[in-house]
Amino acid sequence: MKQLLYGLLLCGWTACCAFETTTESVELGVGWRRDSLNWKVKKLQSDSVLARVDSNTHFGSIDYYTIYGKALWIGSSYYIRCSGDYGRSVDGREKESFKITSPFLGGAWVFEESAPIQRRSEAYDFHLAIGYPFWFDCYRYGLFPVIGFSYQKQHLRTKHKKEDSSSSYFPSPTSSFPTSPSDDSSFSIDSSNPFGFASSNPFSSPSSSIEESRIASGLGLSTHRRCNSYRMTWYGPFLGLDALYAVDNEWTLFGSLEAHFLDNCHRKRKTWTGVYFVDRYRKRGWAYGYQAICGTNFAIQSSWYASLATDYNWFKSASGKDTLHWCNVGVHATLGCEF
Repeated sequence: MKQLLYGLLLCGWTACCAFETTTESVELGVGWRRDSLNWKVKKLQSDSVLARVDSNTHFGSIDYYTIYGKALWIGSSYYIRCSGDYGRSVDGREKESFKITSPFLGGAWVFEESAPIQRRSEAYDFHLAIGYPFWFDCYRYGLFPVIGFSYQKQHLRTKHKKEDSSSSYFPSPTSSFPTSPSDDSSFSIDSSNPFGFASSNPFSSPSSSIEESRIASGLGLSTHRRCNSYRMTWYGPFLGLDALYAVDNEWTLFGSLEAHFLDNCHRKRKTWTGVYFVDRYRKRGWAYGYQAICGTNFAIQSSWYASLATDYNWFKSASGKDTLHWCNVGVHATLGCEF
């Protein structure tokens, strides 16, 4: 992927040096976008722990305020588009449905929880496209087939309120269960040690502390709430088509469509459920999707213009263990200068 990006940059630089530029423009502005992600993990388990987990985490209505920038070079034999944005979240909510099946629990338990997205959650986007211009009707219409590279990332953070066992969303054990899968004996549940173990949570890693276990808290053990962190990174090449239509000397319509079919998606979570192979889960897989943009430019005076555009993204990545969907819609307004 790095070699592809370097190759595109080299091609763009060679094109700029080899041909006379006819149009250069730079834009800078602000915008808003709303994201939605759904992450499903099925039948996740560890060789060292007799437990299986199914998780469905939904991040809904994540609103960002964004800063957006774009640069455009159009020559007689080349077309280069470079754009990027950075956003900080202002609203949103995470909801997780968590099912754990283990002999330690006497069967399957289903938990549900919800928490707001923290305002310091972030999103990044970068797109670089290089193509060839095709002009029609004395440069009134333009079509630009492009090949490019994109990098998009979301870093989401949530924090759950500290709760005691009496108000926890985890159900309280109402019956006894084996202290180990091979032990048929039973015991009375002790709220300070529901597992019947001396000092450890059977779902935690040997190096983890029981004080950091959210599941242990729901079962009656002392715990401290921590921030949950989710990172999703999408990157790879794309093929696309940009279009331009000059209605008159002051008003221009534009649009673009990108098809992503060889993207990589790297997702990971750092959470505090107490089930260590879920809390540090990470996965890398192929992804595909598309991006559509449409907008308009209005000439203000001389070489200055204002732009208003809307965009839509849809991406999906699936592996044997999990499936991740991501979509968003946004709008941005910019002030541009044409050289």
